[in-house]
Amino acid sequence: YGVLAVQAMAAGRIVVGDVTNEVRRHVRHATGMTVPIVQATPETLTSVLRDLADDVETARRSAQAGPDFVAAVHDGALAATVLARALGL
Repeated sequence: YGVLAVQAMAAGRIVVGDVTNEVRRHVRHATGMTVPIVQATPETLTSVLRDLADDVETARRSAQAGPDFVAAVHDGALAATVLARALGL
């Protein structure tokens, strides 16, 4: 996922995208948090959007998880910690 997805999560919006299992595992391992991006591929996008429309509570939870995720993972502090560790600081 990229900057636009992070901006949308920070705004508390539902984000739908194709995030690999490897990325999801890495984020979970590194942060203890789950990427709150609803999984969809080009082939599944229509059904995923229909499911979100039918299950408003799941959609709402996904959107509400975004701001906390962005604050914890994408505010720069985590990147600084990782870089400091890599540089032996």
